[in-house]
Amino acid sequence: MRGAVLCCCAAGAAALQHGARAPTLSSTAPPLRSSTAAMPEIPAGLAEPGLKVPATAWKWPRAWPYGRDGFSKPEDLVEAIENSEAVFDDAAADRLGAHLVTHLESGAQDVLEVDGTCAGETYIPSDGGEELWTPPENVERIPGSALFGGAALPYPDRSFDAVVLESAAELLTNPRQTFRELWRVLKPGGRAIVAFSSARCSPAPHAAQQTQTWRDYNDAQRLWVVGSYFHFSAGAPAAAMVADDSEIAKNMWGAGWRGLRGYDYFDAAEDAGK
Repeated sequence: MRGAVLCCCAAGAAALQHGARAPTLSSTAPPLRSSTAAMPEIPAGLAEPGLKVPATAWKWPRAWPYGRDGFSKPEDLVEAIENSEAVFDDAAADRLGAHLVTHLESGAQDVLEVDGTCAGETYIPSDGGEELWTPPENVERIPGSALFGGAALPYPDRSFDAVVLESAAELLTNPRQTFRELWRVLKPGGRAIVAFSSARCSPAPHAAQQTQTWRDYNDAQRLWVVGSYFHFSAGAPAAAMVADDSEIAKNMWGAGWRGLRGYDYFDAAEDAGK
């Protein structure tokens, strides 16, 4: 299976300061490497298909661990994706589609889908198969290049019930700003789903646009890298990531992501046979 699917999912918490500027965080500390080289063990009570990092398992440093230039690209690189091929093959696309049926709200009104390959593929299923799930009413599709440089999205605050990034997280040079934008355009309680490929699966045009930091990490570390995009972009403390609505209201934490989970649908045996 080419393009084995890894996903991070989080919800945008109901916000008292929705749209406020995120705090500026910087650090010269090295990225998290030794502690994230392997997937953690999942307690039996939390097990579900593909889940590798439950909401209670994330551990973060006190400040952004990648420095100011952690996601740079070569100076002579022109940021552009044209006529690229899809990262996910049919088997991987089926896995991602099943994940979306499980984690996208049935019948969501408005969904933003970001295509990081500009291959014209959509992975949001047209039906739920055997599941009682209805596809979104409206899907706004934009190319991943719309996010280059941390550009602002051309949508008002609270425009979408969900945002789905496909093969785009690996291209971001200003990921905190980009994820702040995702949070801004989500309705409170909306879901963000970020799907990306296994480390060795990107076609050449797509791989050429990846940041060096992204290339340096393995699959397990990439889940934590994307998790850090969420954690350090929208301001809420770590406790809010696993809190329910009543706790958030009681503590007046305000804006942020919560319920962050990491999934890996890589099947080593299946992959070895394809």
